[in-house]
Amino acid sequence: MFAHELDRYYDDPILIIKTAWRGKSLAEDSRPPSAGGATGESYVEMIDRVKYVTENLANVTPDLVSIGNRVWNDYNRNGINDPEEPGIPGVSVVLWRDSDGDEIPDSGGFGGVQVTAEEGYYRFGGLLPGNYVTFVWQVDNWGSGEPLENFVSTTGFVADANNDVDFDNNGFGGPFTDIFSGIVTLTVDGEPLNDGDPEDGLIDYDPAGNNTVDFGFYNPDVEDADGDGFYSDVDCDDSNPDINPAAEEIANNGIDEDCDGADLVSSNHSLAESTVHIFPNPASQTINIKVDGGLHFRLNIIDLNGRLIHTYFDTEQINVAHFPVGVYFLEIKDVNSNNKIMDKIVISR
Repeated sequence: MFAHELDRYYDDPILIIKTAWRGKSLAEDSRPPSAGGATGESYVEMIDRVKYVTENLANVTPDLVSIGNRVWNDYNRNGINDPEEPGIPGVSVVLWRDSDGDEIPDSGGFGGVQVTAEEGYYRFGGLLPGNYVTFVWQVDNWGSGEPLENFVSTTGFVADANNDVDFDNNGFGGPFTDIFSGIVTLTVDGEPLNDGDPEDGLIDYDPAGNNTVDFGFYNPDVEDADGDGFYSDVDCDDSNPDINPAAEEIANNGIDEDCDGADLVSSNHSLAESTVHIFPNPASQTINIKVDGGLHFRLNIIDLNGRLIHTYFDTEQINVAHFPVGVYFLEIKDVNSNNKIMDKIVISR
C-alpha cells in the first residue's frame, strides 16, 4: 500500500529498500514507536544509520567481504582435494554470522543458502566484515536422489577454517547431520590472495574474499579392491592398481590408465602451419616445447579446476619442479589467429 501511494505522488521511478536486522525481536529490539511502549534500541540504531547513509550517499562506500569454496568427492578419503577429485554439484550450503556480538556465529545471523555449481563451488558475497561459519546442512542433501545420498564427511578434519589453506577438509559432523566449518573472521584487507576469487574466469587477487572453506565427502559403500587408494565408483579397473584417476597415462597404447575415458595420443600438434612437439609427458622437472615453424604463441598452464596457474610466451622449456603432482592442461594459442591446441600433461615425481 505504501508503495502504491508513493507511485501516485511521484512521476519518477522509486527504489524501495527494506531495512532490518535479522534475529532481532519486533517486540523488543526492533520495536517501532508506532507499537507504543519503549522504542527498541536496534530500531533506533537502524534509523540513525539509514539517515546517515541517505544524507551522505556520495561519501558512503560499504566495505564488503565474501566467503566460499568447494564441496568435493574425496575419492581416496585423505581429506585433501587432490587434482583428480571432482566437485559435487547441487549441495546446499548455509551461512551464519555473529548476530549478538559474542564472536560466535549463530542461527540469528542466518545468511542464506547457496547451492554448489557444476564443479562443486559455492560463494556468499556482499557481506560485512566479521565472524562467519558455513555448513552443509541436512536439508536437500542426504535424501533419496539428492547430491550427498549415502555420503559421509571425509577424514582429516581441519578445525581452523581461518588458516587460509585451500583444498583441505574444513567440515565436521556425524553422518547425515549438519557438517560445520570452524569460525572464519573476514576482513576487507586480510584475506588470502590467489585463492580462486572469481573474476572473468581468471584469478582475482582479492584481499576481501576468502575462498578456502572446503567440505570433503565420500561414499563408504564402495570398495577399493586393488588397494590403489581409489574406490570402485571412480576406478575404471578396480582389479589393476596401475589404473586409476591419478595414474600416469601412457600414450598410444590403447589403455585408459587415468580413467578419463580415452587413451592419451601423441603430443605432436599442428598449429598455424607449424608443428608443436611437447615432451616429456609425464614430466617431473621440465617440459620442452619444440616448434617447427614460425609460430608466435602464448602458453597457459591450467589445473583440473579450471584455474590459470601460469602464462608463458614463446618459451622452449617450462620448469615444473615446483608444481604439485597431478594432472594439468597445457593450452598453446597462436597470438595472431587465436587458434589454439590443448594437451593434458602429468606431473609426477
